[in-house]
Formats: sequence, structure tokens, C-alpha cells
Amino acid sequence: MKIIAQILFGGSVLLSLPASAAKQVAEVDSITLMGDKLIISQTPTKLWKLNEEICVSRSHRLVGCGRVILSTATEATVKLAPRGKPKIAKIPAPLVEKKNPSPPPEIERKPTAEPSISVAENADSFKRFNVGLGLSTGFTYVLPLLRIQYAPWRDWAFGLLPVYLSTTSSGTTQVALGGLLTADYTLGKDPFLGFFAQLAAGVYLLSTSKGGIEQSDSRPAVAGSLGYRVTSEFGLNLGLQAGVQNVFQSKTIREISFQGLLPLFIADITYSF
Repeated sequence: MKIIAQILFGGSVLLSLPASAAKQVAEVDSITLMGDKLIISQTPTKLWKLNEEICVSRSHRLVGCGRVILSTATEATVKLAPRGKPKIAKIPAPLVEKKNPSPPPEIERKPTAEPSISVAENADSFKRFNVGLGLSTGFTYVLPLLRIQYAPWRDWAFGLLPVYLSTTSSGTTQVALGGLLTADYTLGKDPFLGFFAQLAAGVYLLSTSKGGIEQSDSRPAVAGSLGYRVTSEFGLNLGLQAGVQNVFQSKTIREISFQGLLPLFIADITYSF
């Protein structure tokens, strides 16, 4: 559809459109003639599109018609058709002087002339810390744990998982004290929500006491697991995790059960910020 804009210098700017067409308004500070091209000022939020047709008149007399051949954030360039070249050397600019209290001239146009403006999502806008409490269970034990995590990137989170275990069975007290350093790779958009895969490594101090005889040893451990975490309506994260861990066998302590290949199940409640 051809857009016909009547630009009345020293006055207002009118637009002739069908009654069913919606109108939008863009302010014009200056219009300048350069050969067979017309330069029209514009703002980044209200732009003329390429190949839109414009007709300009002065004092109700047709000056020329043309097509938009270039559109930038500050101005649009219209190439005038040969029959539309005006008799004047230059169109006065700006159209509205700063001293004039009246509103500046305007060019009304169709809604299609306004491009969509996309706002890029900030890649750093995600929660970086996650802290909370949980329980870890195996076949023969249940132990509390503390979860502390930091996410330097959206896909990765690193943390510390302190562990303390103390059980007594058949007159033997077993104690495991230590922790794991964890690395989580998140499959979702948030480092602490959705599916994640975790690798961990650490050290446990193992000790037993029976009949006044105490033995102790420190053993390395590794673990791997998969988990899923969701957010509750109270702003807390609820997580479940399952995998295996291997506490390397001690050569000095035989009676302790917290060693070897063990199942790993974790349920936790955390808060992200």
C-alpha cells in the first residue's frame, strides 16, 4: 500500500490513509533535499521501512513521490521519482525551530513501519549460590549432610558436601568424618534447578572403637550421581539424587562397614540466591 504524507512546511504534517488503517506517529526534526534524494530525520523507536512509498507536498502542491532506500537509527533516505523532483533547491531544515512552542511536525505511518525491538537476555542473570541441608542414605546407614554450592557459570556449579557418620553395632562404634568436593553439570537454564549430573571426590577419616581398642585411618573416596531439583512455592529447592560412591578399602580397619562400593541416595532442601 502506498503511504501519502503531506508535509506542510511551517505547519503540521498530514497522512492520507484508508479509514480502516491504524495510525502511529513519529516526530520529524528535519527534511533535506540532496539531488534526487530526500533525507528525513527519525528516531530509533519509530523507523521507516525499506521500500515504503512517500509523497511530499508543500502548500498543498505536490513536491514529489519516492521510495525509502535507506533507513538508519537517525534518518531515512527517500529516492524521488523523476516526475516528483521539486522546483526548489533545498527544503528548509529543521522544519520546526526550537523557539516555536508549537509541537514539531509529525509523519504518521502504518504500524508495519515500526520494527520490533528485541532485548537480549543478560547471560549473567542467574543465581550463583545454593545452600541447604539434606540426608544421605545407604543400605546400612543414614547420615545428615550440609550442601554448599557456587555457580561461576550457568552450566556448572561447584560445592562442598561435609559428611559425619556415627553408628554402633554389636559393641563396635564406627565413625566417618570428612567430605566431598562436588562438580555439577546442569542440563537446564538454571545451575540449581532441573536435571544435573554430579561428580565428587574427597577424603574420609574412618575410626572404630571396640572394647577400649581404637583404630583409625583416612581413605579417599569418589562418587557419581544423577539428580533433579525443583522450586517449591515457598522459594526453597527440593532435590533428589541417586548414584554410587567408592570409599577405598582400609588395610588397617576391617570392622568398619562404611567403605568399598556403596549406594548413594541424597534428599535435600536448599535455598538459591
